[in-house]
Amino acid sequence: MTRIIVAVATAILAFSPAFGKDQRADKNKAVVHRVFTDILSQGKFEVAAEIYAKDFVNHETASR
Repeated sequence: MTRIIVAVATAILAFSPAFGKDQRADKNKAVVHRVFTDILSQGKFEVAAEIYAKDFVNHETASR
């Protein structure tokens, strides 16, 4: 569930108007696509180590 929340948040950032048409938007879209296809759809959770920062901290509460 937490992975889905992180993926959705990443998708929202990648497609927000603030990114405009710069190169970051294309890079972010590629990352979001990879999260959805590799991690969420295919279950390749080992890919997360390549995508997320090593010091990533998930602040989601476990009570959900």
